[in-house]
Amino acid sequence: MSDDPAGAAAAPATLKAGALHWLQVSALGIAIAISGNVAGWNYGLGVGGWGGMLLAALAMALLFWCLTQSLAELAAALGLPAGSIAATAPIRAVSVSRAKLIVPLTDADAVHRVRPDFPALWELCGALATTGAYVFAPHQDGDPRHVVARQFPVDAGYPEDPATGVAAAALAAYLASELRPDEPAWTHVIIDQGDAMGQPSRLRAAALAGPDGITRTSVTGQAIRTGQSRLSLDTIADLPAPELR
Repeated sequence: MSDDPAGAAAAPATLKAGALHWLQVSALGIAIAISGNVAGWNYGLGVGGWGGMLLAALAMALLFWCLTQSLAELAAALGLPAGSIAATAPIRAVSVSRAKLIVPLTDADAVHRVRPDFPALWELCGALATTGAYVFAPHQDGDPRHVVARQFPVDAGYPEDPATGVAAAALAAYLASELRPDEPAWTHVIIDQGDAMGQPSRLRAAALAGPDGITRTSVTGQAIRTGQSRLSLDTIADLPAPELR
């Protein structure tokens, strides 16, 4: 090392590779986490004592266990691994006409992989007072306003719907409810649905949100007539009247 102070000051600062072993880095991270938690532990011990802290820890463990079991039940009903449900967004029952269970998934591939256990899914939706499950995820194009979705109605006579206006409006309300702007503003979303059925559709849904919540929703799109038929009432005139019950 040079004894010249000027020369020492002029030497550039560098980082030395391998100065800390990964175990040392891990120890630093654990120490930082513990030191942050100690502040909360000290307050909890001072207010509730050891017994109160133990009860709080048991309550948190029970709530976490219930959360994991709920996610596992829903994932099993959808025929997916539990990790396919997005951890950063809530699962909610949303209604703009008939309530739908809105389920955020991690990606579009997960949406297309859904293979419901229909009796289990219908039972779950019934327990939550909803008329179907609407799973969705961001579209592969990366546009935050573009999603992929599928709708599984409860005991409707068909397993899946290629386009669902009620569910699309509920999804728009779900997304807008997270914003709650100071001034009323519309949240718009483009929904691709029906691809997994080979009957693709595109719905444009919107919800008006403000500080008081959701006040309006809308759904638009275009339809193409693919066929037509005619029913003559004369052909059913001789049928017996239905029995009233």
